[in-house]
Amino acid sequence: MKNLFLSLIILTTVLSCNKAEVSPDQNKMTLAQINNLAGEYIFEGYAVSKTPGSSKMTLTIKKNSDEEWNFSGQSYVNEYGGTYRFDQAAGSIVFKELTTTLIAAVDNSRNLAEQEYYGNFRKIKKFKLEGSTLKLFDSEPASEIMIFRKK
Repeated sequence: MKNLFLSLIILTTVLSCNKAEVSPDQNKMTLAQINNLAGEYIFEGYAVSKTPGSSKMTLTIKKNSDEEWNFSGQSYVNEYGGTYRFDQAAGSIVFKELTTTLIAAVDNSRNLAEQEYYGNFRKIKKFKLEGSTLKLFDSEPASEIMIFRKK
């Protein structure tokens, strides 16, 4: 009986290690918070995925209007860009488009890493800016978090 109980505790501990960090505050984001995102960032990696980040991977965010922002950057292989808007009612980010150049890497692992990057990028709903660290969350609670550092 003791062994069963001990095994359950160990299993629970191991399984909880694979979960993403705590999601951003349950409160809705505000327009003022969104306006603080403008700047240039470097991708440091994910909270869950083992796919590494790189100092060559970038994200630049620029305000286009009161309701829309442009973003662009360099991924594992290709350049990308697009627009997103802030849904005030939901308090979340809504991506309108994501376009990329269409270069393939010789090393297929880079192509797969890039597909993961774009797939996670398209799911972003919330963010948290902590000093020079930008965390992009795919949902609430988050199943993945993309982590960037301001240049």
